[in-house]
Amino acid sequence: AEKVTAREYCNLHGLWSAKS
Repeated sequence: AEKVTAREYCNLHGLWSAKS
């Protein structure tokens, strides 16, 4: 797994959730 910050993790999942 890549070392991603909590900010990026939440940001990415937030975008995906919004698009879903």
